[in-house]
Amino acid sequence: MRINILSENVELYQIPIDVVENQLKDELLKQLCVTSSGYFPLALGHNLKRPANSFTAILYCTSGVGYFKYKEKVWEVKAGDCLFCLSDIPHQYWADKKDPWTIYWSHVEGFDCKKYWELLGVTVENPVLKIDIVPSIMGLFRDICDTAKKGYSNYNAYYLSSCIRQIFSIMIRLKFDNFDSSQTNKRFSDVLNIMNEKIRENITIAELAEFSCLSPSYFVRKFKTNFGYSPIEYFNRLKIQTASHFLSASDLSIKEIAHHLGFEDPLYFSRLFHKIMKISPRDYKKKNKVI
Repeated sequence: MRINILSENVELYQIPIDVVENQLKDELLKQLCVTSSGYFPLALGHNLKRPANSFTAILYCTSGVGYFKYKEKVWEVKAGDCLFCLSDIPHQYWADKKDPWTIYWSHVEGFDCKKYWELLGVTVENPVLKIDIVPSIMGLFRDICDTAKKGYSNYNAYYLSSCIRQIFSIMIRLKFDNFDSSQTNKRFSDVLNIMNEKIRENITIAELAEFSCLSPSYFVRKFKTNFGYSPIEYFNRLKIQTASHFLSASDLSIKEIAHHLGFEDPLYFSRLFHKIMKISPRDYKKKNKVI
Protein backbone atom coordinates (compact mmCIF):
# COMPACT_ATOMS: atom_id res chain seq x y z
CA MET A 1 0.00 0.00 0.00
CA ARG A 2 1.49 3.37 -1.01
CA ILE A 3 0.28 6.93 -0.35
CA ASN A 4 2.14 9.90 -1.75
CA ILE A 5 0.57 13.30 -1.19
CA LEU A 6 2.64 16.25 -2.40
CA SER A 7 0.09 19.07 -2.17
CA GLU A 8 -0.23 21.41 0.81
CA ASN A 9 -3.11 21.81 3.28
CA VAL A 10 -3.77 18.09 3.47
CA GLU A 11 -6.02 16.98 6.35
CA LEU A 12 -6.06 13.40 7.64
CA TYR A 13 -7.79 12.23 10.82
CA GLN A 14 -7.28 8.59 11.78
CA ILE A 15 -9.07 7.29 14.86
CA PRO A 16 -6.84 4.80 16.75
CA ILE A 17 -7.79 1.18 16.17
CA ASP A 18 -8.47 0.44 19.85
CA VAL A 19 -10.84 3.44 19.98
CA VAL A 20 -12.64 2.21 16.84
CA GLU A 21 -12.98 -1.27 18.38
CA ASN A 22 -14.64 0.24 21.47
CA GLN A 23 -16.88 2.52 19.41
CA LEU A 24 -18.08 -0.43 17.33
CA LYS A 25 -19.36 -2.01 20.56
CA ASP A 26 -21.59 1.00 21.21
CA GLU A 27 -25.27 0.36 20.41
CA LEU A 28 -25.50 3.42 18.15
CA LEU A 29 -22.06 3.49 16.62
CA LYS A 30 -22.00 -0.17 15.65
CA GLN A 31 -24.75 0.66 13.16
CA LEU A 32 -22.66 3.29 11.37
CA CYS A 33 -19.28 4.61 12.49
CA VAL A 34 -16.78 6.98 10.83
CA THR A 35 -13.31 5.55 11.51
CA SER A 36 -11.17 8.09 9.64
CA SER A 37 -11.61 11.10 7.38
CA GLY A 38 -9.74 13.80 5.53
CA TYR A 39 -9.44 16.41 2.82
CA PHE A 40 -6.87 16.17 0.00
CA PRO A 41 -6.76 19.34 -2.16
CA LEU A 42 -5.17 19.07 -5.60
CA ALA A 43 -3.76 15.71 -4.56
CA LEU A 44 -0.93 15.41 -7.10
CA GLY A 45 0.81 12.08 -6.59
CA HIS A 46 -2.06 10.53 -4.62
CA ASN A 47 -1.91 6.81 -5.37
CA LEU A 48 -3.19 4.12 -3.03
CA LYS A 49 -3.35 0.38 -3.55
CA ARG A 50 -5.33 -1.25 -0.74
CA PRO A 51 -5.99 -4.92 0.10
CA ALA A 52 -9.41 -6.08 1.24
CA ASN A 53 -10.43 -4.24 4.40
CA SER A 54 -13.21 -4.05 6.98
CA PHE A 55 -14.27 -0.51 6.08
CA THR A 56 -15.70 1.19 3.00
CA ALA A 57 -13.80 4.25 1.76
CA ILE A 58 -15.99 7.06 0.43
CA LEU A 59 -14.31 9.69 -1.75
CA TYR A 60 -16.25 12.79 -2.84
CA CYS A 61 -14.47 14.54 -5.73
CA THR A 62 -15.00 18.32 -5.81
CA SER A 63 -12.56 19.13 -8.65
CA GLY A 64 -10.09 17.46 -10.96
CA VAL A 65 -9.98 13.83 -12.02
CA GLY A 66 -9.02 10.52 -10.45
CA TYR A 67 -9.33 6.82 -11.21
CA PHE A 68 -10.47 3.67 -9.44
CA LYS A 69 -9.38 0.16 -10.38
CA TYR A 70 -10.91 -3.15 -9.35
CA LYS A 71 -9.46 -6.25 -10.97
CA GLU A 72 -8.87 -5.19 -14.58
CA LYS A 73 -11.58 -2.52 -14.83
CA VAL A 74 -10.89 1.19 -14.37
CA TRP A 75 -13.48 3.90 -13.63
CA GLU A 76 -12.92 7.63 -14.09
CA VAL A 77 -13.91 9.84 -11.16
CA LYS A 78 -14.64 13.50 -11.94
CA ALA A 79 -15.86 16.56 -10.05
CA GLY A 80 -19.29 15.85 -8.58
CA ASP A 81 -18.73 12.09 -8.44
CA CYS A 82 -18.68 10.02 -5.26
CA LEU A 83 -16.55 6.87 -5.24
CA PHE A 84 -17.42 3.97 -2.93
CA CYS A 85 -14.52 1.57 -2.40
CA LEU A 86 -16.47 -1.27 -0.83
CA SER A 87 -15.08 -3.30 2.04
CA ASP A 88 -13.61 -6.76 1.51
CA ILE A 89 -12.36 -6.10 -2.04
CA PRO A 90 -8.76 -5.22 -3.02
CA HIS A 91 -8.63 -2.04 -5.10
CA GLN A 92 -6.54 0.90 -6.20
CA TYR A 93 -7.26 4.58 -6.78
CA TRP A 94 -5.11 7.48 -7.88
CA ALA A 95 -5.18 11.13 -8.95
CA ASP A 96 -4.76 12.21 -12.55
CA LYS A 97 -1.22 13.47 -13.22
CA LYS A 98 -2.33 16.55 -15.18
CA ASP A 99 -5.58 17.40 -13.40
CA PRO A 100 -5.36 15.83 -9.91
CA TRP A 101 -8.53 15.49 -7.93
CA THR A 102 -9.54 17.34 -4.79
CA ILE A 103 -11.42 14.98 -2.47
CA TYR A 104 -13.17 14.82 0.85
CA TRP A 105 -13.10 11.27 2.16
CA SER A 106 -14.29 9.10 5.03
CA HIS A 107 -13.95 5.47 6.05
CA VAL A 108 -17.12 3.93 7.47
CA GLU A 109 -18.09 0.67 9.13
CA GLY A 110 -21.29 -0.70 10.63
CA PHE A 111 -24.32 -2.88 10.13
CA ASP A 112 -26.25 -0.16 8.25
CA CYS A 113 -23.72 0.20 5.46
CA LYS A 114 -25.08 -2.55 3.23
CA LYS A 115 -28.59 -1.09 3.41
CA TYR A 116 -27.32 2.33 2.37
CA TRP A 117 -25.36 0.81 -0.53
CA GLU A 118 -28.54 -0.98 -1.61
CA LEU A 119 -30.57 2.25 -1.49
CA LEU A 120 -27.87 4.14 -3.39
CA GLY A 121 -27.40 1.39 -5.95
CA VAL A 122 -23.71 1.01 -5.05
CA THR A 123 -22.13 -2.30 -6.04
CA VAL A 124 -18.71 -3.67 -6.98
CA GLU A 125 -19.68 -3.06 -10.61
CA ASN A 126 -21.19 0.36 -9.89
CA PRO A 127 -18.80 2.11 -7.48
CA VAL A 128 -19.14 5.67 -8.82
CA LEU A 129 -22.25 7.78 -8.21
CA LYS A 130 -22.90 10.92 -10.25
CA ILE A 131 -23.89 13.30 -7.46
CA ASP A 132 -22.84 16.74 -8.78
CA ILE A 133 -21.28 19.48 -6.65
CA VAL A 134 -23.68 19.83 -3.72
CA PRO A 135 -22.80 22.52 -1.12
CA SER A 136 -24.67 20.74 1.68
CA ILE A 137 -22.67 17.54 1.11
CA MET A 138 -19.40 19.49 1.02
CA GLY A 139 -20.44 21.25 4.24
CA LEU A 140 -21.14 17.96 5.99
CA PHE A 141 -17.77 16.51 4.95
CA ARG A 142 -16.21 19.75 6.26
CA ASP A 143 -18.07 19.21 9.56
CA ILE A 144 -16.73 15.67 9.74
CA CYS A 145 -13.14 16.88 9.39
CA ASP A 146 -13.60 19.74 11.85
CA THR A 147 -15.18 17.41 14.42
CA ALA A 148 -12.67 14.59 13.93
CA LYS A 149 -9.76 16.82 14.87
CA LYS A 150 -11.40 17.62 18.23
CA GLY A 151 -10.78 14.15 19.64
CA TYR A 152 -12.13 10.62 20.02
CA SER A 153 -15.02 10.99 22.45
CA ASN A 154 -18.21 9.04 21.75
CA TYR A 155 -20.06 12.37 21.63
CA ASN A 156 -17.91 13.43 18.67
CA ALA A 157 -18.35 9.96 17.14
CA TYR A 158 -22.15 10.29 17.38
CA TYR A 159 -21.96 13.57 15.49
CA LEU A 160 -19.71 12.05 12.80
CA SER A 161 -22.19 9.21 12.38
CA SER A 162 -25.04 11.72 12.11
CA CYS A 163 -23.15 13.71 9.44
CA ILE A 164 -22.43 10.69 7.26
CA ARG A 165 -26.07 9.59 7.55
CA GLN A 166 -27.14 13.03 6.36
CA ILE A 167 -24.75 12.76 3.42
CA PHE A 168 -26.21 9.38 2.44
CA SER A 169 -29.76 10.70 2.85
CA ILE A 170 -29.06 13.66 0.56
CA MET A 171 -27.55 11.30 -2.00
CA ILE A 172 -30.60 9.05 -1.85
CA ARG A 173 -32.86 12.08 -2.34
CA LEU A 174 -30.77 13.23 -5.31
CA LYS A 175 -30.91 9.75 -6.80
CA PHE A 176 -34.70 9.84 -6.60
CA ASP A 177 -34.77 13.30 -8.19
CA ASN A 178 -32.53 12.06 -11.01
CA PHE A 179 -34.77 9.03 -11.32
CA ASP A 180 -37.72 11.38 -11.85
CA SER A 181 -35.92 13.35 -14.53
CA SER A 182 -35.39 10.52 -17.04
CA GLN A 183 -38.02 9.94 -19.70
CA THR A 184 -39.03 6.47 -18.54
CA ASN A 185 -39.15 7.44 -14.91
CA LYS A 186 -41.00 10.66 -15.60
CA ARG A 187 -43.86 8.29 -16.41
CA PHE A 188 -43.70 6.87 -12.88
CA SER A 189 -43.84 10.39 -11.49
CA ASP A 190 -46.98 10.91 -13.59
CA VAL A 191 -48.42 7.67 -12.19
CA LEU A 192 -47.90 8.94 -8.62
CA ASN A 193 -49.69 12.16 -9.56
CA ILE A 194 -52.58 10.13 -11.01
CA MET A 195 -52.79 8.12 -7.78
CA ASN A 196 -53.10 11.30 -5.74
CA GLU A 197 -55.67 12.74 -8.12
CA LYS A 198 -57.76 9.57 -7.99
CA ILE A 199 -57.33 8.95 -4.26
CA ARG A 200 -61.13 8.90 -3.84
CA GLU A 201 -61.60 6.33 -6.60
CA ASN A 202 -60.46 2.80 -7.38
CA ILE A 203 -57.92 2.20 -10.09
CA THR A 204 -56.60 -0.97 -11.74
CA ILE A 205 -53.12 -2.14 -12.65
CA ALA A 206 -54.11 -2.01 -16.31
CA GLU A 207 -55.10 1.65 -16.01
CA LEU A 208 -51.89 2.59 -14.21
CA ALA A 209 -49.76 0.66 -16.70
CA GLU A 210 -51.50 2.51 -19.53
CA PHE A 211 -50.53 5.86 -17.99
CA SER A 212 -46.89 4.68 -17.86
CA CYS A 213 -46.97 3.34 -21.45
CA LEU A 214 -45.56 0.03 -20.18
CA SER A 215 -46.92 -3.50 -20.19
CA PRO A 216 -48.75 -4.37 -16.94
CA SER A 217 -46.24 -7.07 -15.91
CA TYR A 218 -43.16 -4.90 -16.55
CA PHE A 219 -44.85 -1.89 -14.93
CA VAL A 220 -45.54 -3.85 -11.71
CA ARG A 221 -41.95 -5.19 -11.53
CA LYS A 222 -40.39 -1.80 -12.20
CA PHE A 223 -42.71 0.00 -9.77
CA LYS A 224 -41.98 -2.42 -6.91
CA THR A 225 -38.23 -2.21 -7.54
CA ASN A 226 -38.28 1.57 -7.22
CA PHE A 227 -40.92 2.11 -4.54
CA GLY A 228 -40.79 -1.05 -2.44
CA TYR A 229 -44.47 -1.93 -2.91
CA SER A 230 -46.68 -3.12 -5.72
CA PRO A 231 -48.71 -0.28 -7.33
CA ILE A 232 -51.93 -1.30 -5.54
CA GLU A 233 -50.15 -1.71 -2.18
CA TYR A 234 -48.69 1.76 -2.64
CA PHE A 235 -52.07 3.21 -3.66
CA ASN A 236 -53.74 1.66 -0.62
CA ARG A 237 -51.12 3.22 1.64
CA LEU A 238 -51.82 6.62 0.10
CA LYS A 239 -55.50 6.05 0.88
CA ILE A 240 -54.75 5.06 4.47
CA GLN A 241 -52.49 8.10 4.86
CA THR A 242 -55.38 10.30 3.73
CA ALA A 243 -57.76 8.40 6.00
CA SER A 244 -55.47 9.12 8.96
CA HIS A 245 -55.80 12.83 8.23
CA PHE A 246 -59.59 12.62 8.07
CA LEU A 247 -59.75 10.60 11.29
CA SER A 248 -57.71 13.13 13.25
CA ALA A 249 -58.85 16.39 11.64
CA SER A 250 -62.53 15.92 10.74
CA ASP A 251 -65.84 14.87 12.24
CA LEU A 252 -66.51 12.33 9.48
CA SER A 253 -67.47 8.87 10.68
CA ILE A 254 -65.35 5.84 9.82
CA LYS A 255 -68.03 4.72 7.37
CA GLU A 256 -68.07 8.14 5.69
CA ILE A 257 -64.29 8.20 5.41
CA ALA A 258 -64.24 4.73 3.90
CA HIS A 259 -66.85 5.74 1.33
CA HIS A 260 -65.02 9.02 0.66
CA LEU A 261 -61.88 7.06 -0.29
CA GLY A 262 -63.60 4.56 -2.56
CA PHE A 263 -64.09 1.68 -0.11
CA GLU A 264 -67.56 0.20 -0.53
CA ASP A 265 -67.09 -2.09 2.48
CA PRO A 266 -66.26 -0.20 5.71
CA LEU A 267 -65.18 -3.46 7.37
CA TYR A 268 -62.60 -4.08 4.64
CA PHE A 269 -61.40 -0.50 5.09
CA SER A 270 -61.02 -1.08 8.85
CA ARG A 271 -59.09 -4.32 8.33
CA LEU A 272 -56.78 -2.65 5.81
CA PHE A 273 -56.24 0.35 8.09
CA HIS A 274 -55.35 -1.93 11.01
CA LYS A 275 -52.99 -4.00 8.83
CA ILE A 276 -51.05 -0.91 7.72
CA MET A 277 -51.25 1.30 10.82
CA LYS A 278 -51.25 -1.48 13.48
CA ILE A 279 -54.24 0.17 15.15
CA SER A 280 -57.97 0.24 14.41
CA PRO A 281 -59.49 3.38 12.83
CA ARG A 282 -61.62 3.86 15.96
CA ASP A 283 -58.65 3.76 18.32
CA TYR A 284 -56.60 5.95 15.99
CA LYS A 285 -59.37 8.54 15.99
CA LYS A 286 -59.47 8.56 19.81
CA LYS A 287 -55.71 8.93 20.19
CA ASN A 288 -55.08 11.47 17.45
CA LYS A 289 -58.14 13.71 17.41
CA VAL A 290 -57.08 17.34 16.93
CA ILE A 291 -60.46 19.09 16.66
